[in-house]
Order: sequence, then C-alpha cells, then structure tokens
Amino acid sequence: MSQLITILLLIFFSSSASNQIGVGAKAKAIKQELPKTKQELRELQRQIEQERKAMEAVKRREVSVLSKLDQIERELSKKDKELGRIQKNLKTVEENVAATTLRIDRLRSRLKHQRSIVKARTVAMYKLNRGGMIPILFAAGSFSDLSRRYKLTKILIQYDREVLADYLQNLELLDQERKALREREQRLSGLEKEFKEKITQVAEQREKKAFLLSQVRRKKELHLEALQELEEASQELTRLIVKFEKRTHRKQGEGFAWRMGRLDFPTEGKVVGFFGRRENPRFHTATFHKGIDIEAPEGAEIKAIHPGKVLYSDWFKGYGKIVIIDHGDSYYILYAHASELLKAVGDEVREGETVALVGDTGSLEGSRLYFEIRHHGRPQDPLVWLKLKKS
Repeated sequence: MSQLITILLLIFFSSSASNQIGVGAKAKAIKQELPKTKQELRELQRQIEQERKAMEAVKRREVSVLSKLDQIERELSKKDKELGRIQKNLKTVEENVAATTLRIDRLRSRLKHQRSIVKARTVAMYKLNRGGMIPILFAAGSFSDLSRRYKLTKILIQYDREVLADYLQNLELLDQERKALREREQRLSGLEKEFKEKITQVAEQREKKAFLLSQVRRKKELHLEALQELEEASQELTRLIVKFEKRTHRKQGEGFAWRMGRLDFPTEGKVVGFFGRRENPRFHTATFHKGIDIEAPEGAEIKAIHPGKVLYSDWFKGYGKIVIIDHGDSYYILYAHASELLKAVGDEVREGETVALVGDTGSLEGSRLYFEIRHHGRPQDPLVWLKLKKS
C-alpha cells in the first residue's frame, strides 16, 4: 500500500513539474513575442493615422456644390472685370492710334505744301548768294530806296530762315509721331491678344458653371446636396440679419409697416417663384422658400422699394451678390443674384434709387432677382407687401 502511495505521489509531482515547465516555456515565449506585438501595434496605429490624414485631405479637397458655384462665379466676375478693363484700355489706345494717324496725315499735307515753298525759297537764296546783295542795294535810286531794299532783303532772309526752321521742326515732329504710332500699334496688338485670351478664359468659366448647373438639375444626389446647402445658407443669412438687428436701432419717418400692399416691385419682370412651400416635379422634393423669384434680363435695374440704409453689399454663398437694406423698425430687404452691386455699406438710399443690377450669381435657374422681406429676422411674403400688377 505504501508503495502504491509512493508511486502515485511520484506521478503527481512529475506531472506538476512538467506543467510548471510548460507554463514557464509559454511565458518565456510570450515574453519573447511581446516586443514584436508592440511593434506591430505601433505600425497598425501609424497606418490608421495615415488613413485618417488621407481621409481628411480628401475631405478638404471635396468642395460642395454651392462652394464650387461660388468659386466659379467669383472667378468669372474677376475675369469679367479684367475684360472690361482691357476693353477700356483697348478703346483708349485705338482712339490714340486714330488721333496720331490723323496728326501724321495733317503733318504730311503741311510738309508737302512747305516743301514747295522751301524749294522756291532755296532757289531764290541760291540766286541771291550768287549775285550777292551788293548789286541789289546799289541799284537803289535814293537813300530811302536803299534803306527800303535793305529792310526788305533782311525780311526775306528772316522769312526764309523761319520757313526752313518750321519745315525742319515739322519733319522732326512727323518722325516723333511715327515713332509714337509704332509704339501704340504694338500696345494695341498686345491688348488685342490679351483681350482674346481673356474672352477664352471667361468662356471657360461660363462653361464650367453651365456644366455644374446641368449636373445639379440632372443628378438627384447633387440636387439634394444643393438644397441642403441652400437651407444652411438661409440659416446663416438669418443669423446675419439677427446680428444686424442687435447692432442697429434704425427708425424711419414713414414707417415701413404702414406701406403693406403699396410698395412698387423692385424690378420689371415676371414672378416665377413664390413664397412658401415649393415642390420639384423631377425629384419630388419639397422646400420652403423665404422670398420670391422675379425673372428679369441680366443688367435690369434693381430699385430700393423704400428709403433705408445699406447694411451688406457683397458676395454671400448660396445667394451670389446681395444687398441687404435696413428700412427701420426691424424691417430688412434682401436683393440677391445681382450681376453688379451699386451701393456700399453705410450708403443711404432713396425709394426708387437703383441699388444693383439683375444677374445670375448664386442662382441655379438663370438670370433673376431673388427678393426677401424680413421682420425681426422672420421672412414675410413679399407679394403681400407689393402692389398688385395690372394685367
């Protein structure tokens, strides 16, 4: 029995020792693998960080629909201004070339006439020099005749000098005018080349804009993205007007509120977009519009509907070029999509005064005026405030 117990104890202890040896080996193996695992973990973290940075870079490169449109239109506006400047310079240089050419023609005509006189006087002077003045003077019959002949001869000599000097001066002037003409013609050639290049650049920007707008009209995801951005732009505009209201406390002599239904339309045109809920028949989307759209040709005048003060006159993403006018008692008017802004911040405007020109900046639908009336930042239906048009 004791032998059996001894055998069992030996088996137990040998098994326990074997297990301890196995655990120790495993611990040693894990300890050896640990630095390698840590290194792999650091490499994985590095790869994750690279992916995160790459995604952020891609996100930064991605530009929203309205941002793209705003960027294209700002560049287009810049190119249009440069084109106008070049056109103005081109016209000035063309006028200078025409005026210089006319002066050259007149100088040539004058020199032709003077050349015949100089030729005749040169022949006379030559004959005079050959014969000399003595025979002419001694041919005088009296002292008074001698004196008269002497004076006349001096006058002729002085006249000949003046004729010759004038002729030489005109020759020099002609040479200067020809040089000026060549320089202006070179300038004209350079401007014509610059003008053509700028026209090409403007055309490229217009093509970019047309393509973007066509994509927005055709692709639902871009359409929805544009609607979302327009809503965000509208909220930003509301915050801007609320900020204005906190800063300004303007009062008007004739209250804006009393003119409901008696205000003139800000521009001539047809109302094509109404205040309130609008549905898109193509994509079956619904939006709430805080103003009205008046379809009008580009360049048509936009007029102030009531006396006020300009609070904002600049670009605004989603609306293009806009003017915001404070009409007192917390009433504000927004004119958007303008092609040109004619008033600056702080300007006082009279009723009926032109404040901007109709355009298509920020518009997804073409040339039109987007028109809002807000009271305490809340939008009002403009058609309630404007006079009914006679049919």
